[in-house]
Amino acid sequence: MKHLPAFLNTPARLVITIALIVLLVEFFIMLMISGLSGGPPVGIWDFLDPVLLTTLVAPVLYILIFRPMRNQQAELERQLLESRRNEQLAALIEAIPDAVFLKDGEGRWLLINESAKQLFQLHNLPWEGKTEMELAVLQPAFRAAHERCLASDEKAWQAGKLRVEEESLAGAGDQATVIEARKMPMFGKDGRRKGLAIIGRDITERKLTEQKIHRLAFYDALTLLPNRHLLLDRLQQAMGVSQRSGQHGALLLLDLDHFKTINDTQGHALGDLLLIEVAQRLQACVREADSVARLGGDEFVVMLEELGSQPDQASTAAQRVAEKICQELSQPYALKEHPCHTTPSIGISLFRGHLESAQDVLQHADVAMYQAKAAGRNAIRFFDPRMQTVLDTRVALETDLRQALVKQQFQLYYQIQVDRQRRPVGAEGLLRWQHPNQGLVFPAQFIAQAEDTGLIVPIGLWVLQTACAQLKAWQKDALTRDLTLAVNVSAKQFHQDDFVAQVQRALLDSGAEASLLKLELTESMVLENVEDTIRKMHELKRLGVSFSMDDFGTGYSSLQYLKRLPLDQIKIDQSFVRDITNDPNDAAIVQTIIAMTQALGLKVIAEGVETEAQRDFLLRHGCQAFQGYLFARPVPIGEFESLLGKPL
Repeated sequence: MKHLPAFLNTPARLVITIALIVLLVEFFIMLMISGLSGGPPVGIWDFLDPVLLTTLVAPVLYILIFRPMRNQQAELERQLLESRRNEQLAALIEAIPDAVFLKDGEGRWLLINESAKQLFQLHNLPWEGKTEMELAVLQPAFRAAHERCLASDEKAWQAGKLRVEEESLAGAGDQATVIEARKMPMFGKDGRRKGLAIIGRDITERKLTEQKIHRLAFYDALTLLPNRHLLLDRLQQAMGVSQRSGQHGALLLLDLDHFKTINDTQGHALGDLLLIEVAQRLQACVREADSVARLGGDEFVVMLEELGSQPDQASTAAQRVAEKICQELSQPYALKEHPCHTTPSIGISLFRGHLESAQDVLQHADVAMYQAKAAGRNAIRFFDPRMQTVLDTRVALETDLRQALVKQQFQLYYQIQVDRQRRPVGAEGLLRWQHPNQGLVFPAQFIAQAEDTGLIVPIGLWVLQTACAQLKAWQKDALTRDLTLAVNVSAKQFHQDDFVAQVQRALLDSGAEASLLKLELTESMVLENVEDTIRKMHELKRLGVSFSMDDFGTGYSSLQYLKRLPLDQIKIDQSFVRDITNDPNDAAIVQTIIAMTQALGLKVIAEGVETEAQRDFLLRHGCQAFQGYLFARPVPIGEFESLLGKPL
């Protein structure tokens, strides 16, 4: 009995069961009627008659009643299954974080998820069954977005396959949302449009990140101008355009004069404000088609295009723009109520086509800019091939200078210093470079380069150590033990934080007598940082070292600082000595220097003494020591020591 409900679960089985029940009921009724009436017993034909009746009635009942019931049940089951599937699909679509849209073949919206509703703000709108343009009427703020979506849908239908593209969605007053839309068209068997499935992913943050990365890669973070990388790319494109048009272009590389001083004294924050203001002024000086870039630090580049087919015409146009830039950048700046002033040095390099590489054009402008610096700053210079020759020479010289230290190619030459009776009292150590190819190279040919590259610091240290070692060697001989030895000290070397320690170490390592070492300083070096100079000089004086002021009178001498310096000697520059016998001005200057030196209680020595007449003049006016070709030229140590026993 427990299996009966399962058996009766289908209409066919139910009909059979009912037929059997009807047959049995009819049979028992007939038996009862026959028994009660006393008639003859029921025969086989009497039994077959109801069976035949039932057999005929059952199919009719099945066809008329039970088969429709079965079909209806099947349809209900199918609908229930489809409903469950739709619920599962809806739940799945809702679980997708991306916006999901399902449209029919006419573009009407059939199904969307919560993300899509948020994207188009559809929570309170009857979106079902609407087309893009019908929704645009309901949402005027999104009209442009709906129009773009409609156009994009049509492209997907035309493509007939999955299509991926970016779309911008923006409502009134909202920041644009960038959507990466994947659209898959669906077609019926007859090829007609059946539906369109769309998945839209919000990639706004990704696009913002990409834009930020692009800015960092191609733009200067401070001024928002193109950086070197983007400049070279634009220059390469401009050269291609120039190749086709035959027009010249120009690259203007400018550097702000004394920017480091402004940065150091006013602070980096103010320096940054100055750079931003310069960038804005530069952009105002050029055409919209021209480019302004920042290479870094205080270096900017202006790229000008289509300046003319003739070099002279292009040069004139570039010169005019450069002069305008000079005028604008030279105007006073008010940065946070702090007045500031600077000027530019500008180098210009013309280009046409691909005769040179972009890097070469930029380098040529850089060379010309340094020529403008060398000309006194606040100047404009065009690149000339001869400048490149000078640059190549400088680069080769720097390479050789670095090797000179390693390969011990430097030598000290010694020029004797004598007193009023022509007796040797000391010497000045003068640097010489024994170049393997060029022979003997004098300081005038390489000291400036050594200063610019910073090599003067290790070279100066070598000179100091060599001089101390020579003083120690002289102490073994009665003829030389009392001689002083003077060496020149560069500004960069002197202003090193550990310069005093360097001198002390050189004296200790060599064992030289500190009182016989004389350091020659220049006026310009002292003026760079007077307080630091005075402090270091006092520290060195405590070690026993003496000082001489070299090239005195050629700078901006000031008694105010001169009296504070612990000097021992003043050296009269040879430019005054040269004409003291025939130039009254030089004669007066020399007499004044000697008188002032005596008043300050300092010793005085004159360099560049080449004639007896010069010596006699200096002698008459109280000069105490002399140095020059009249007595001896600078010579190697062996020749110098051989002079000591001879009359001078």
